[in-house]
Amino acid sequence: MRVAVYRTGHPICDRVAESLARGLNGTLHLASDGIVDADVHIAYGILRGTSEVFKAAEKSGKPWFVVDRGFWGAEHYDGLYRIAYRGTQPIYRLFSIQKEHSLEVEPYVQREGYTLICPPSEYVCDWFGIKMYPARLIETNWELDWTEKLMQSNQRIQVRKKSAQSPIDWKNVASLVTYNSSVAIEAIKRGIPVISDKTNSAVGSFQDVVGQIHLDTSRRDSLLRWLSAHQMSLCDIERGRAWEVIHHYLPYSSAQIQEK
Repeated sequence: MRVAVYRTGHPICDRVAESLARGLNGTLHLASDGIVDADVHIAYGILRGTSEVFKAAEKSGKPWFVVDRGFWGAEHYDGLYRIAYRGTQPIYRLFSIQKEHSLEVEPYVQREGYTLICPPSEYVCDWFGIKMYPARLIETNWELDWTEKLMQSNQRIQVRKKSAQSPIDWKNVASLVTYNSSVAIEAIKRGIPVISDKTNSAVGSFQDVVGQIHLDTSRRDSLLRWLSAHQMSLCDIERGRAWEVIHHYLPYSSAQIQEK
């Protein structure tokens, strides 16, 4: 199987690409040169030409994978990296294998406080075709306009900017609204209700599968174990462990995934 790994000239992307190429016995290519003929396409992130490669792979019906910072324990270059099939996050419909995690899953406690809204970054907006309108705060292609719904309620709202350096005051967060930010994982772990996109978010797709925003500890633990199976260290990637994730997805076509 021919695996094409794309680099961009950015040091983080290129370091991850080198590890992927070694572990997957793949060939390295420059993303800005466009897609090459291969059976599988993989790269770190959706910037500097990789998004164009992914779109071309999707159009040609070839499997493609996005590698990015892990959902937790994410440190360049000594932390964890996640691998997602045909998106920036794995979707909770396929790949049932789970792996132990070391996170503490806190019990749900109803809280007083505000709803924290974490809007998507401009890069996420570009990739998913989300339009931003300051007058309405967020306008997306979500199934429901969650922000407008919250604005019509009496719930207090606070908006967190992507560039915010200050930590989140979790004790005063009663619920969280996000498109597909990994901050949703921290909220889920803490037993805080989350509203997230069910098509492009690991948390949102999990909630869609289980039928509601589950706050049951065992349910949330199952999600975290599932996410843990999709992430690994750079050393593990170099040893070829990315195949443990990738080969599970290869039998699935785009049509089959839509049916799930």
